Amino acid sequence: MAFFDIPKDEDFSPEASHWFGELRRLRGVESLAPSWRAYARSPQILEARVKAEANLFRQRMPSGFSWEARLVAFMLVPTRGGAMAVSGRHAGT
Repeated sequence: MAFFDIPKDEDFSPEASHWFGELRRLRGVESLAPSWRAYARSPQILEARVKAEANLFRQRMPSGFSWEARLVAFMLVPTRGGAMAVSGRHAGT
């Protein structure tokens, strides 16, 4: 299978299936756009995207920071499950 082939539901790892289910729950939908299937082979990236959506899109209180500033902070702050953790590197290592 070529790297650009989109995997089928039955080919998803248990971890990817979990994060797809979590994303459907957060959005309150039965199915996701087919483009999300591309993340099935990289559950760590899928996890980071779902957590970013949960933490940044669904805030109850208005933020004092712009949307762009919040996205940059998410990418730069080494948190468990954040973008730095996905790459396998943490600040200082």
